[in-house]
Formats: sequence, C-alpha cells, structure tokens
Amino acid sequence: MVGTVFPTVLLVMLVALCYLSTSATRRRPIFILNILDLLLGMGTGIWNDYIEVSALSTRQLCADLLEYNANFRTVQINAIIHPFKSFTQATYVSFGIVLSFVPWIAELVLLLRLVVVFPPQLTGRRAFAAIIAFPVIVKLVRLACMICYYVQFARDAPKFGNGVITVQNGPTQSPFVKVEWTLEIFDNG
Repeated sequence: MVGTVFPTVLLVMLVALCYLSTSATRRRPIFILNILDLLLGMGTGIWNDYIEVSALSTRQLCADLLEYNANFRTVQINAIIHPFKSFTQATYVSFGIVLSFVPWIAELVLLLRLVVVFPPQLTGRRAFAAIIAFPVIVKLVRLACMICYYVQFARDAPKFGNGVITVQNGPTQSPFVKVEWTLEIFDNG
C-alpha cells in the first residue's frame, strides 16, 4: 500500500516543480534530471501496483471488489494473503533493479548539485578533485555492489515459484546488499 501512496506524492511534487519553475530553470540539467527522477519513481510505483494486482486472478479480483464494495485495498491485501501466486524470475529481478536504481539516480542529481556549487573553474583542479572524489567513489562502489547482487540473485532465484520468499531470503544472505546499504548512509551524509 505504501507503493501506491508514494507515487501520488511524487505526482504532487512534479506538478509543484513544473508550476513553480521559470523558463530559465527548466533548461538546466538539474531540473531535467529531477523531472526524470520523479517520472522514474512514479513509473516504479505503477509497476509495483501492477505486480500486486496481477497476483490475483480476474475472477478473484471481481469477487473481492463486489464483496468489499469496490475497495481497492483488497487487491493489495489479497497479494499479501496469497503470496504464493508466482511471477517469473525476470519480473522480480527487473523490478528489483529498477527499484534499487531510483535512489541511486536521485543521489546522482545531488552529486550534480555539488558540481554546480563547487565549479572546477573556480575551485581549482585539486580542490575540486578532493571535494568530488569521495562521493564518486562511493557511488561507483554502490553501483558495483548492486550489479554483483543482481547477478547473484538472477543466478540463484528459481525461474518460477514464490518470488516473495526468494526476495525476502536474498538480501539477508548477500554481503553485496549490506555493503550497498552501508555505503548509502555515507552517500546521503
């Protein structure tokens, strides 16, 4: 249900960003990346809802909607109650990859802001390298950890089956995710 609420908040942010911006700010790379990041977040939320709704058969969905007076929360509750309805491995792996990269891309926008605040022409090459080196190294290591984790996950996950249990058991067994989560704390700091 959280996956439905957050894209709605992003829609409000998108409208506010477009409404409160000027024509000069709309041409800047930061504005464009913010728009793309908001759209990617909304797309991920829509995909999450699709996965939750697709877990139900059409007959079950219609019966639940009639029984609960067309309350759409039933769809998501049913996806929780019946977690053994299977998806392909590709669905879970691709959704996980997109879901992992949304915050990484959002933090890439923050790195671009750091470059704007400390332009290399005004700060000098050495000072600029000292300022930007740590965030860039952390981002690259996080990217490598995400890639290694999803390669391992795609290899170990069953082709068909209970993807919910596979996803729940996957992160607790992999050192790549723990390192990525720890580095994300430093990346946000």
